[in-house]
Amino acid sequence: MSETYFDDVLPTPSTSQTVDTVPVVPKEIDPDFYFESIFVVFQVENCLFRVPTHLFVKESQVFAGMFRLPQLDGPNVEGSSSANPIIMPSDIRREDFRNLMKALYPLSVSRELSLSKAEWVSILKLSTMWYFLNLRKMAIFELERSSELTSMDKIILGRKFSVSSWVVAGFSGIIRRTKTITDDEAIDMDFITTVNLFRIRELRLVNALAVASVVPKIEEAFIDELGLIRAEEAGFKFPDTDIAPPLSVPVDLKVDESKEVLGWRPEMDKEDEDAAPASYSTTKKTKKKVR
Repeated sequence: MSETYFDDVLPTPSTSQTVDTVPVVPKEIDPDFYFESIFVVFQVENCLFRVPTHLFVKESQVFAGMFRLPQLDGPNVEGSSSANPIIMPSDIRREDFRNLMKALYPLSVSRELSLSKAEWVSILKLSTMWYFLNLRKMAIFELERSSELTSMDKIILGRKFSVSSWVVAGFSGIIRRTKTITDDEAIDMDFITTVNLFRIRELRLVNALAVASVVPKIEEAFIDELGLIRAEEAGFKFPDTDIAPPLSVPVDLKVDESKEVLGWRPEMDKEDEDAAPASYSTTKKTKKKVR
């Protein structure tokens, strides 16, 4: 008895028969979790940091302009390796940059960042310098929520980082407290500020100036300064939708040279390039201006 195999009973497909193909479905890219990113190496003081670029591009309009420039390939590109890092300006402290990275790239999952007053001040400093607008808002909120800022802190930091409400609150606190202004505080605030605050303090003591009237007096006495601070502050609340890369970069300028401008601030007058400060070189060269 002969054996029967499947090949003997199953029909053999005709060579002319069309084979059905599975249609190719185009792949979707998730809008939030598909990172167009590379790792970049920064040198701050004598310390190296290697971090992805995607949040620099997403959160900072200054760095977005820099990293969106056409990139060259090869080991000689600045930031591509530990041997050839992007060297930050000498006035950027290692601890300040590290604190900024703590907020930008948290090392653990947590509902909130648990950072000290000094760490949040570091974040406020660099987020203001490099237009990390969300981090700047976060730093301001966290410092206010902590209630650790003294009246002098509010005046000094508010002036330095363009937070007008802190300046007004700091002036009000100095006026309303029972303790007089110390010599060190007078030096830190400057002579004219101290005189104006003493005048308002005197009005409050002699004429029983109501607490509600203190802020209007502050606004009147410091109208010019507060106007300038608020003008700068508005640039952080309502920034241009597309801030150009720091300073104008000529077409023939190499990508590496364009990274010299990390110390630039977007509010600098673009039409008056001669007034812009000399940029710090990101290479081991002398300082020079980028025209």
